[in-house]
Amino acid sequence: MEVAAGILQRGKPIETLTLRKSHGSTAGTWEFPGGKQEPDESLRECLFRELNEELGINASIGDYVGVSEYLTSSALIRLHAYLVPQWSGEIVLKDHDASLWLSVGQLLSVDWSPADVPLVEQLIDLQQDPAGR
Repeated sequence: MEVAAGILQRGKPIETLTLRKSHGSTAGTWEFPGGKQEPDESLRECLFRELNEELGINASIGDYVGVSEYLTSSALIRLHAYLVPQWSGEIVLKDHDASLWLSVGQLLSVDWSPADVPLVEQLIDLQQDPAGR
């Protein structure tokens, strides 16, 4: 299953993450918002659609961050993350219980959905690399 996730930025290096609703196997964990790719849809198109559906925003999809692969009991999830440096509209949580704005240095202070953990590590590595963003 191909999934796209957005790392919304509100001034570098501040990122947003959302708390999953209290149902399902990853309930109560934090994730970067996004969702499943539909047939005949690019990952960027998927992320634009998902951020509009989940957060009510029209996002400018930026640089590709990386991919995380996670095996659940029913599927292999390939989670592709993109930076989202700009968007229009006010963020309204439709599929999540809460959101947070954290600096990269604060990202390890919350309980992440397992599929998002490698992406968090990639963001931390990018910040520590002088040639990174």
